[in-house]
Amino acid sequence: MNGDFAILSARFDTLVEPVGPGWVMRITAKARNIHLRAFPFIARVADQSVDFLCISLNGDLFEGYLRQTPRPGDRLFVGYVKADVATSIVYQQGDVGPSVA
Repeated sequence: MNGDFAILSARFDTLVEPVGPGWVMRITAKARNIHLRAFPFIARVADQSVDFLCISLNGDLFEGYLRQTPRPGDRLFVGYVKADVATSIVYQQGDVGPSVA
């Protein structure tokens, strides 16, 4: 990635019922060295922002929610201020499981 952090893997979980303001899917990603900085860490899947993004204190995990199910082939992007760093994580239909929020 950009030398100081990396996204190692991710899981997309379809929620049984929408939660919050209509979130239908949760994404949980294992990471390395996400730093809590003055600039926010953000993520998106294709053009869709990951909402309610929470980062572990160790910087080794983040979780957030999507309002729409991604299309197969949609890529996860991350970064600070702008989600402009492409990751190796690509949504594939069937990579998801049902989940209760």
